[in-house]
Amino acid sequence: MQKHLVFIKHRIYNQDGFLLPYVTFIITLLLLSVMSAITLYSNDQLITELQLEQVELETLHQIGYTDFSKNLVDYPITTQQQMMNYFYPNGKVLITYYQHNDNKIVITLKAITLKKNQKTRVYYLTLE
Repeated sequence: MQKHLVFIKHRIYNQDGFLLPYVTFIITLLLLSVMSAITLYSNDQLITELQLEQVELETLHQIGYTDFSKNLVDYPITTQQQMMNYFYPNGKVLITYYQHNDNKIVITLKAITLKKNQKTRVYYLTLE
């Protein structure tokens, strides 16, 4: 038993530098994995924030289009561009519309969120 302790003591207190490269390699791997996990986490947070902003933009588009199409009979439709503004709690929708030919209306919706992100989409409505 005493002989085993001497062997372990010799391996631990050996000054030849046998253990240092292994410890350095393991610590480097641990630091690399922690740093990559932190980077992945921050990227996931950014992606989630942008996806929520995209949902807000799509919601603004749908609400603006629905409100505009409901009230379309109340608005004058000419060949010159007309503008409408709708304001909602999470942003605003700017609508530009004009009559393209006898039976088509071109509607351009520009949704702007409170964080100043925006999305523009063009719709072609057929009159009946």
